[in-house]
Amino acid sequence: MFIQWSESLEIGNPLVDSEHRYLVQLLNNLHDQFEAGKEAISLAKVFSHLAQYVRVHFENEEALMVSIDYQGLEEHRLEHKKLMEQAMELSEDYMEGEQSVTAETLDFLRNWAVNHIAGSDMKLKGLIPREQSLLSTQTPAFAAHSGPEFKVCTLCGKKWQTYDELKNDKDKIIKGVQLDLTNHLYNLILFNCSCDTTLGMFIKEFVTQSDILFEIEENIDPERRPDHCLRIEEGETCLQRCACQYTSKLLKALE
Repeated sequence: MFIQWSESLEIGNPLVDSEHRYLVQLLNNLHDQFEAGKEAISLAKVFSHLAQYVRVHFENEEALMVSIDYQGLEEHRLEHKKLMEQAMELSEDYMEGEQSVTAETLDFLRNWAVNHIAGSDMKLKGLIPREQSLLSTQTPAFAAHSGPEFKVCTLCGKKWQTYDELKNDKDKIIKGVQLDLTNHLYNLILFNCSCDTTLGMFIKEFVTQSDILFEIEENIDPERRPDHCLRIEEGETCLQRCACQYTSKLLKALE
């Protein structure tokens, strides 16, 4: 995998962590498309989508910093501004055909993402309460639409009106799940649209829509990992409370 998400990159807030996990998945998807030899314009569109996502993510992050009167806001905002200027300049060059996505581009993006999350963003750890996941004016950057649809692709605009419509769509490709280890309602289901971009949805968005019974499991023996356990790293033990069984059933239903 191009970038492996790890607990060391989590700051402890559901919104910020889920947006970071999704950013990593977008970068992994761009890398996969590059390795598969996708044509330059397709890569340019995927990169442009990534850049637009980062812009909304930065806005969400800065709004949360304002809400807690974060002392490092201006410095952080300047770093965001510099990164966005770089990303938008590259995006314009790619879309106009003046440059193409290269291995060097991908290495730059990987280093930027990991260093920014592990460096500047990690200073927020413990400062934003977990329950302050979203302000009233915010939606997660990967779910930025306000219509009645169940899900809209943020790249090509494809719409799924209902859960069943998404479930029955044979053109999508399920990519897996990114776990929120504190609140499994924020587990992030990942799938590729037919346009090849990666989309994400919290499992809490499925709970009232799917016909699968949602429940949190109580695990009295974390050393014994059931087949549906989603913690895949070697040496990990199960969580004492989780929704792995529901999430596993949901993934299977969506495949």
